Amino acid sequence: MLGLISHEASQAEIAGAFVQTYRALSKEQWFEQDVLEMGFDMFMLEHALCKYKRCYAWL
Repeated sequence: MLGLISHEASQAEIAGAFVQTYRALSKEQWFEQDVLEMGFDMFMLEHALCKYKRCYAWL
């Protein structure tokens, strides 16, 4: 869906893409302030990606 991995990706490839996504977000200027306010972490990222998948399916 996001184009980070293929549908046949291994567990290691999925984990790597997940870490890359989190690291890319953490480099954004807004990230540090919002993290403090929301408590955003790896679990929140996983939750957000699941919600994105559902919203994407509705389109």
